[in-house]
Amino acid sequence: MFAGNKHEDHRMKRAIKWLLKRWGYSISKESRDQPQICRLPPLSDTQEKFIEWNALRLNIPRETARERYLESLSAFPDGHGGEKYKEFCNLSYRVFGGLYGDTEAEIFSSYPFYGPLHMLRFLSYPEKNIYTANTDFIGLLKERTEITILDFGCGLAHESRGMARAFLELNKPCRLLLADIPTIRKDFALYLCRQAGIDAAFFDCRAEMPVPAFPKYDLLVATEIFEHVYDPVKYFEALNANLNKGGLIYTNVSDHHREFMHVSPNLEKLRTHIIASGFQEIRDHTLFQKPY
Repeated sequence: MFAGNKHEDHRMKRAIKWLLKRWGYSISKESRDQPQICRLPPLSDTQEKFIEWNALRLNIPRETARERYLESLSAFPDGHGGEKYKEFCNLSYRVFGGLYGDTEAEIFSSYPFYGPLHMLRFLSYPEKNIYTANTDFIGLLKERTEITILDFGCGLAHESRGMARAFLELNKPCRLLLADIPTIRKDFALYLCRQAGIDAAFFDCRAEMPVPAFPKYDLLVATEIFEHVYDPVKYFEALNANLNKGGLIYTNVSDHHREFMHVSPNLEKLRTHIIASGFQEIRDHTLFQKPY
């Protein structure tokens, strides 16, 4: 049920322990008994679900999984969502960049290697699961009898799961297609969908087929993705091919800072191409509608 490369996981765990030690953090039993300055908010629903899933994945008691997750969170003053953890990730990229870089030839092997680091960060994201009938994307698609959503570069599908639930609450059949480079997050993303009663399928993005063959869909969620690919316009064209007429693209095509894995930070060419393709810009840089 749970796919993954045990050798890669073990190597990453050893690497993280080494980095923590280099930074002066201790994860020994003695350090766990010492008081720590930690400002952690209550766990989110996604974090609670992660504890459940990880207990199943490792075949350990749920309380043990909770203790292990809280230990990981408390290794940094503000958990995995704070500046110290971000600095730790950046240090990891520097240390292991010689083996796993962000060149076009390496990217599909690098994402799985850094997958555990990214997953912990994603778990700290705010919950985005409250949508109402007044939300733009619901109003623009309300006449459709059923909805198919594609979340490309889905991560943990924070937003698309909320969107799918919003349609289901309106009694509209909704299917969620998830697509990403397969990492440790894959099984957990599907677990989250099952727990929410969402009909979901996962499509692996691989070097030989970066954009898999998708069925037709009505709503494309592609947030924080185009700056991560080497030819954003080419990816847009491949994704647009199966977007139904009148369909929506929920994205972020603002320019980004150049950093590790932000390989195309300037998206001006893509913005121009989207408008030239006849799309209506409903919300600046974030919501577009395909012509009928």
